[in-house]
Amino acid sequence: MKAETKELAGMWINALFWCDPDLSAEPDELYENQRIKRRNWSSNHLEPNEVNKWSNRSMTMSSNKPIEMGAFSVDTQLSNVDKDGWSYSRSFDAFGTNGISAGRDKAQLRDAVRRRRWVRIYSF
Repeated sequence: MKAETKELAGMWINALFWCDPDLSAEPDELYENQRIKRRNWSSNHLEPNEVNKWSNRSMTMSSNKPIEMGAFSVDTQLSNVDKDGWSYSRSFDAFGTNGISAGRDKAQLRDAVRRRRWVRIYSF
């Protein structure tokens, strides 16, 4: 299955990726997080005490500095994701610190959150 490519070059996103306080390196992976409200999935529905729209694998948050994204692609190769790369769960805590390995590829009635993995595309 071919991964969907999204070009985000030149776009600045207020993201929280690294524990490195000066953000000296850009991430090779990041996670997009959303919550459902009234049958609509959106990062705008995230609660103030939750993870932000963009996070690292373990959902730790250490900086609000903007990071130039470059080119990323949604990872659709994982076994527990839908065709758009989303993995579903009842809470972000249920995903644990291993990315999306504890999620499901289809939303169940009580699932309230979802996340998907983006990986950096390198061209040589």
